[in-house]
Amino acid sequence: FYSRWSKYLSSHQLPGESVDTAKDLTARHRILVLDHCTPTPNQDAGSVQLYNFCLLLRDMNFQVTFIPEDNFLYMPDYTTGLQRTGIEVLYAPFTTCVRDHLLEYGARYDVVSVYRPVVFEKYIGDIQELARNAKIIYHTVDLHFLRMRREAELLGDNEIMNAAEEMREKELKAL
Repeated sequence: FYSRWSKYLSSHQLPGESVDTAKDLTARHRILVLDHCTPTPNQDAGSVQLYNFCLLLRDMNFQVTFIPEDNFLYMPDYTTGLQRTGIEVLYAPFTTCVRDHLLEYGARYDVVSVYRPVVFEKYIGDIQELARNAKIIYHTVDLHFLRMRREAELLGDNEIMNAAEEMREKELKAL
């Protein structure tokens, strides 16, 4: 047994040391994926896209860590579904703050992927400060401002049009 597995076992650390590293031993890269809430792929297209993005990353030897930044609720079907595919999902009571997570683990990430302009705006400073070596990917999923602008034009609503322009600025800044 030892001779058969000695090459593999030589890369293992001692029991109890660096458990965080040990759990991701086969991963070549680490990515933090931040979205507003846990994806619900049977309910909306954005969740399908996010779920499949995580699976693609996993298949490319990334250790994927997902944080539902505004709703740390454990959702039995969806949280467990992601975990079963090998995606690490952070949720309350174990994780309740993105900044705290980045303070402790930000240096380990090679990439941080952010969904939605509001999430980007809220956390870009923390990401740049606490995950300094990480490349940042902003996913548009769709252009919210364009949808809002079309709604404003259809309804002739100046308030929605103003909100669309504010969203346009946020999205362009994130891009």
